Amino acid sequence: MTAPRWIPADAGLPATLGALIAGKWRHQPASEYLPIEDPALGLIIASSADADAALVGEAVDSAEAAFRQWRR
Repeated sequence: MTAPRWIPADAGLPATLGALIAGKWRHQPASEYLPIEDPALGLIIASSADADAALVGEAVDSAEAAFRQWRR
């Protein structure tokens, strides 16, 4: 998928999303995008880059660190 078909004006989302890691949006070039669907409307509202293994690993590391802080 290269672009979303429809984005509501008040959604507040960019057309293409990156990964939210440690409270910051991370964007990476991607050859493939995944659709983000609004289940209530059944419409594509945005797309997200398919993350590579390094970005997924960074997200997991960040989540583990946040969990250690949270459970104290």
